[in-house]
Amino acid sequence: MPTRRASEALESRSRTTLGIVSTPSHASRPGSTRANRPRLLAKEGPRQLFSNLPGLALIIVLIAVLEPGSAARPELFALMTAAYGLMLLSSAVLYAVLTFWAFRGIEGEELARAARWSAPQSAREARRLRQFGADEVSIAMWMGFFALLIVGLLVLVPGLREQPYAALGALAAVVASWALIVLGFAVRYLREWAAADAVRFGDTADPPGLGDFVWLAVQMSTAYGFGQASVRTASIRSTALKHNVLAYVFNTVIIALLISVTVSSAT
Repeated sequence: MPTRRASEALESRSRTTLGIVSTPSHASRPGSTRANRPRLLAKEGPRQLFSNLPGLALIIVLIAVLEPGSAARPELFALMTAAYGLMLLSSAVLYAVLTFWAFRGIEGEELARAARWSAPQSAREARRLRQFGADEVSIAMWMGFFALLIVGLLVLVPGLREQPYAALGALAAVVASWALIVLGFAVRYLREWAAADAVRFGDTADPPGLGDFVWLAVQMSTAYGFGQASVRTASIRSTALKHNVLAYVFNTVIIALLISVTVSSAT
C-alpha cells in the first residue's frame, strides 16, 4: 500500500508539471467531445468578419446607386446616416448570434478550453489583432467612437436633425454600440478567466458559462462594478478600467447628446 500511494503521488506530480489538470466532474461530462472540436467562430477575427459583411454590402450598394455629389443633399445625407446606423445594428445582432453560437452548450472547464484555443497564441498575434482593431477591446472602443461620430453629425450638420431617418440611424447606432461594448468586454473577461482564473463568481456552485461573463460586462457598463464577482489579476483590472472609462463616456456624453438632439428635433 505505501508503494502504491507513493506511485500515485509521483504520477500526480508529473501530471501537474506537464500542465495536465484534472477537471471536476461537473465541468466536463464523460465522453464529451464538444471542447475538443475546433470552433472557428470562437476566434475573434472570423466572427467579426462574418458579422460585418451584410452591413458593408448595404453601404456599398448605397454608394453605387447614389449619383456623385448627391450625398450632400440633406435628405440623402440623412439616408446615408440611417444606413450607417442600420449597418452597425446588423453587425451587433450578427456578432451576438455568432458569439453565443460559438460558445454554445459548454461551461466550466470545457468553456475555458474553447476560450484558450481561440485566443491569440502569441504576443505577435495579439499585437496584430490590436493593430487591425480586431480584438475584443478594440471593437468596443471603435463602436463607442462610431456612436459618438453619428451623434456628433446630428449636432453639427445643419438640417440633419430635422430628418427623421437620421435620428433613427443615430438611435440604431447607439443601441448597437452599447450591445457590442458589452459583448466585446464579456468575451475579453471570458478569455482572462480561462487563461489565469482571473474572475471569481462568489459562492455559486455552478460552473460559469458565457452568460455569466455577459452579466459581468452589463454590471460594469451600468453600475461601473462587478457586483458579487471579484477580479484577481492586474491584467483584468486594466481591462476593467478601460471598460469603466468607456462606459462612463458612453452613458454620459453619447446618450446625453442623443437625448438632446431627439428632444430638439421633436420640438
